[in-house]
Amino acid sequence: MTPVVVVENVSKRYMFQTYRPSLRHELGQMIARLLRRSTQGAWEQVPFWSIRNVSFSLNAGDTLGIIGSNGAGKTTLLRLLSGISEPTEGSIHVEGRFAPLIGLGAGFDYERTGRENIFLNAAILGIPLLEFKERQTTVVFISHNLEAVKKLCARTIWLEHGRIKMDGPTAEVIEAYEAAKVPGHDTAAG
Repeated sequence: MTPVVVVENVSKRYMFQTYRPSLRHELGQMIARLLRRSTQGAWEQVPFWSIRNVSFSLNAGDTLGIIGSNGAGKTTLLRLLSGISEPTEGSIHVEGRFAPLIGLGAGFDYERTGRENIFLNAAILGIPLLEFKERQTTVVFISHNLEAVKKLCARTIWLEHGRIKMDGPTAEVIEAYEAAKVPGHDTAAG
């Protein structure tokens, strides 16, 4: 089966400005001011890699959960998959329409099954239900709500510091993720 989503060695870098004064820099600034020369100040561009070397593929009908702590790169990955942002390195290919489904509590009804929630969100996004049911819909679900991920997704990726920490069956990934959050637990094995 040909994958409908292919993410190959994707990295995303953002550039931040930071103020980095030093005694040597400040001395240079004073001399430049005395000589009335323009200076750029102590501001410098500092790269921040939100995600690094992320690769995975999805077939039609797959359900993928993406979990991780705040700042792990989940939202950046969603922005890249949606085409809102472009990767700095690597490539992304998405066959067909991609509609983000992010579990923020809004729009996710815990009394419904995962599929029913997908149909509900499709309706909210204006996708006709008949069209949605006729296709093998591939789902990428990003959430901090691990119970919702368990209910909806067969496979899960755990992102940590912008890299894939673990990729596998949802129950196994969530078990490892929860164990790693326990103080004193050795996470070096994962």
